[in-house]
Amino acid sequence: MAETQSYQGAYETLVQKAYLPSFFTKLASYGIQPANDDEAAQMLALAAKLRRAELADGVKQAGQRYSVLTEVHNDLDRIMGQEKVAADTGLMQAAGQLAQDQEMHDAALVYQDYLNQVASAAQ
Repeated sequence: MAETQSYQGAYETLVQKAYLPSFFTKLASYGIQPANDDEAAQMLALAAKLRRAELADGVKQAGQRYSVLTEVHNDLDRIMGQEKVAADTGLMQAAGQLAQDQEMHDAALVYQDYLNQVASAAQ
């Protein structure tokens, strides 16, 4: 493992080599492709906002009002359920390829160490 790799460097490697390609491949499977770097950045920002909204919505009690986000999630789940087998196969192939990449392997180990330290400090 590359001992000199920082946690931030490991994170960046994981984002660049795993998250971004997976994110944009998934969008492309729905016919969505950014026209330029600015549009790609906007898509990433929107995904982050949707994730935060999803987390905030998950905190609500079950008896609270039915939200538009819940409706959108349910619709997307129905649509994506039809393509789940193909997506799972693609994900497994991508994971296998990334596991063979030494830089990704090292970055995953470094970042896992960081997450373990954060978890230990929080206890």
